[in-house]
Parts: sequence; C-alpha cells; structure tokens
Amino acid sequence: MKKQIIIAKIGEYMKYIKENFNYLLFSFFLISIFFWFVEIGYSLIIRHKLVFPGAWYGPYCPIYGFTFFIIYLVFRKEDHILINIIRIAITVTVMEYIISFISDTFYHHIIWDYSNKFMNLNGRVCLEMSTIFTITGILSMYTIVPVTKYLYQKLEKNVTYINIILSIFMAIDMIITLT
Repeated sequence: MKKQIIIAKIGEYMKYIKENFNYLLFSFFLISIFFWFVEIGYSLIIRHKLVFPGAWYGPYCPIYGFTFFIIYLVFRKEDHILINIIRIAITVTVMEYIISFISDTFYHHIIWDYSNKFMNLNGRVCLEMSTIFTITGILSMYTIVPVTKYLYQKLEKNVTYINIILSIFMAIDMIITLT
C-alpha cells in the first residue's frame, strides 16, 4: 500500500515537472544567479573581502538552483508553516551534505568546512548554516517565488530561448570547470 502511494506521489511530481519545465528551469537560473550575488554581498559585509562563491566561473551557484527546485516541489503554501519549515530544513541540510560529499569525494575539492562550528556533521553541515538556509528558503518561497513567476509571465514568449542560452552557457562552464 505504501509503495503504491509513493509511486503515485512520484508520478504526480513527474507530471508537475513536465508541465512546468520551462518555469522551473527559468527559476533554477534566476535563483542560481541571484544567490551568487547574495553570497558576494554576504562576503563583503560579513568577511570584509570579496569572495566569489561556488566552483564554477559563471555568475551562478547551481546548488542554490537545485535546492530551490526541490524546496519548490516539497513546499505547500496551504500546509502549516511548521511543516514547511521542517521540510525546508531537511531539504537544505541534506542538499548541502550531498553537494559537499560529492565535491570532496569525486573532485577532491572541499567547498566549505564547518568543522569548527557548533553541531556539525563531518564538517559538511552545521546547525548555524542549516538554520540560515532554512530561513532563507522560507523567505524565498514567500518573496522570490512571486518575483520569478512575475518575470516568467513577462518573458514567457522568450523563456525557452533564455533557458537554451543559459543551459548552453552553464554546460560549457561545467565542462571547463570539471576538466
């Protein structure tokens, strides 16, 4: 019975992704670019130095785009805020751990190290950053999602072309970065 429910839920998600692919890809790019700039601002304000985020050359951090994509799928505006906070906390923490693990294991590149932070897990995630990313995720769902939907509606006739151009640009950047 549970297996059938899970399969049905996956089917619903796949249908939703297929029907909204252009919007989701467009949002992925906007979020990846927006939070790249947010992280630069953070480094200037908090660290008092310019630190370019991410491992790629372009002005984007795909981890934010991927995480946003998953948060967008699990977030339910009609559900109680605490349920959504738990969903987002789990999503951002798991995504951060997975990205750190992949980067370290396969590319021998440590993107961040939280070993000196309170309540960290293998230096890959910590309570402080999970809390910050959870708050950011909640705020994003109520502030950034309406903006991405507005921009999508305004640019809808050109979104496919924008997505293609940005996909090509990001693919080239990924190839350069990983070689």
